[in-house]
Amino acid sequence: MGDEVFRCRHCQRLRLKRTAEQRYCSGEGCQKARKNAWRRTKLALDPDYRANQRASTKAWLASQGGSGAYYRRYRKRRRQQACCADNADHVARPVRTPVVAAGAKSDAESGQSRVTSGRYRLLRCDAAKSDAIVVELSVVPDG
Repeated sequence: MGDEVFRCRHCQRLRLKRTAEQRYCSGEGCQKARKNAWRRTKLALDPDYRANQRASTKAWLASQGGSGAYYRRYRKRRRQQACCADNADHVARPVRTPVVAAGAKSDAESGQSRVTSGRYRLLRCDAAKSDAIVVELSVVPDG
């Protein structure tokens, strides 16, 4: 193969051809696009492939307890991820950066409070947002 070039159908960059039929470069996104294009064409033109895909999906859903059970577990996982990903709902806001007192351990804070007075929603990590409890916090100064 000489120094023939082609324009990748996905990223539109010019590349050197490795084979006469090459239409996509070796980039990860370009290869995914190539495989997706192949799959769309195969589903549209090959009834046996389409039937096998349908049967495979049906068998997988049956192994998951049906679509209702699968989607209930999926929504529960998504709620937990949204709730617990960065503990955003477990930390009262706004949060001030702690100031470490001189001579104290590195994990000790000064007398400054990290919590300000105000109203906050209190959520359980596994509960939906509709189960939130509104609480009011008041900071009591030392002294």
